[in-house]
Amino acid sequence: MQGGEYHTGNSHHDRKEQTRFLCIKFRACGLSFSEGIVLLVIGYSRYSNQETISSLSGIDKYQTAKVLAAMEERGYIRREINPENKREKLVCLSEKGKEAANSLKDIMDQWEKIIFAGITPQEEQVLEQIMGKIVGNVREYERNIGREKL
Repeated sequence: MQGGEYHTGNSHHDRKEQTRFLCIKFRACGLSFSEGIVLLVIGYSRYSNQETISSLSGIDKYQTAKVLAAMEERGYIRREINPENKREKLVCLSEKGKEAANSLKDIMDQWEKIIFAGITPQEEQVLEQIMGKIVGNVREYERNIGREKL
């Protein structure tokens, strides 16, 4: 998998193990699980609005707002007015946030090494292609939801 991407396992058990691993590692960095995920999202996207962060992190808008407020207070992020839309604020990492995000990226790399142990580069490439198709299917489904009548 390329840096900037991380994938959960296929089963509930795999996701539980990943979440447990990340919770322990994020706590060692002084962050909650939600804060760690949000920092990673901002780190990979550089500048994002709150809605995008919520969508990419899978954390609801209310919780995202709480996490961002706490992280801003602790100096991990800053908010800047979007030059293209003065009513919107963009979230970016402070220097402290960049350092933390780099540590979290290292943690994600550790997780990838654990889950991809014993998998050949060719198998990994096939998995990436399959995951790309799955993600494409999900996005297509999400685009079509608004068109369907309930």
